[in-house]
Amino acid sequence: MKKYLYIVLCLITATGLAQSVPKKLFENRAVQDYVGLLNESQQQALNTKLIQYADSTSTGIVIAIVSDVEDDINFQAAQMLSQWGVGQKGKDNGVLLLMAVNQRKIAISTGLWCGKGFTNRCFKPTHH
Repeated sequence: MKKYLYIVLCLITATGLAQSVPKKLFENRAVQDYVGLLNESQQQALNTKLIQYADSTSTGIVIAIVSDVEDDINFQAAQMLSQWGVGQKGKDNGVLLLMAVNQRKIAISTGLWCGKGFTNRCFKPTHH
């Protein structure tokens, strides 16, 4: 009986930890604004800059703006980074900035390649 109770508790806990990752609003955009914080021209301008940066450095950056997160914002950002496939496939060089507007929280999640030398590897200076 204890064994079954343990299994049920593990399943409940695992289900509770799994936060739902929203689908991207736009597949080929670096800005995913679920709450309308930025107007369309602001989104397009920021998207253009992030795409140009990715083209010149190979580091993909995505900004996700949501109203709230269910639990830990850092965990949610890591889940989104992984499930959305930010960065180049196989290089693990993506960066996701997650903003939870109502909770006033921000998290930055990086791929492993970026995390080892975040500023040196992922954010090369660009001159514009």
